[in-house]
Amino acid sequence: MSRFVAKLQKVVEEAHSELRDCAQQCIDTVQAIGINSFGDLLGIAENKSLSLEIRQSACWLLLRLGEHRATSALLEIATDIHEEIEMRRYALYSVGQIGSRQAIKPLATLMNEDPSEEIRASATNALGWLSVKLSLSSRFLYRLLSHRKIAEVLIEKLNDTTETPNVRGEAAEALANGCFTETVPSLINALGDPSAEVRFWSAFALGQVGSPAAIPALERLAADEAIVPGWWSVGKEANDALVTIKNIC
Repeated sequence: MSRFVAKLQKVVEEAHSELRDCAQQCIDTVQAIGINSFGDLLGIAENKSLSLEIRQSACWLLLRLGEHRATSALLEIATDIHEEIEMRRYALYSVGQIGSRQAIKPLATLMNEDPSEEIRASATNALGWLSVKLSLSSRFLYRLLSHRKIAEVLIEKLNDTTETPNVRGEAAEALANGCFTETVPSLINALGDPSAEVRFWSAFALGQVGSPAAIPALERLAADEAIVPGWWSVGKEANDALVTIKNIC
């Protein structure tokens, strides 16, 4: 067993018990092709002649390894309009989980410019997870600048009324992931948006941020009976956010 394969096996050992079978399956899938290095694993992810399952297994292992040097290759996959949508989305998820600051600008560009709504939504979601990962950095200035930049681009997307409700809702949810306190005014304003989806996720984000300033607006929203498909009413989400904020306070 090569040192790199042994490193992959450590991913299985360190994975949560519920993920170990999945992790082992990913390793078995890529090992069937033959890998002995990090470069080999990147090559599998980039190889369009391989099946989607094999390439996604490689992406999953790359994100579990968490090495920033995978970011450039994954971003190339994510920005390639000739790639399958599902592969691009998986690459975006991996980029967000790895947490490299170099991904902020490319993700923001995809969020704003990609012709596919699915990709714009996935890039928005990835920015939210990227903010979580970067918040764990021990370098204060690095963390602060990254936080501010991500908050700025997500607020712009939330406020962009030419964008679809799905993507704008993703922006609100991403702001929740990062617990961006400076976004409270924009999120409160979004509670009055015509889209139920935008109102729903803005209420959710305000609950996660935990700002008492949002209480009056959320109380007004608590009677909103609009249902967001796959979830519940906007009013219920507003009430849940109120409970969360009051518990924090």
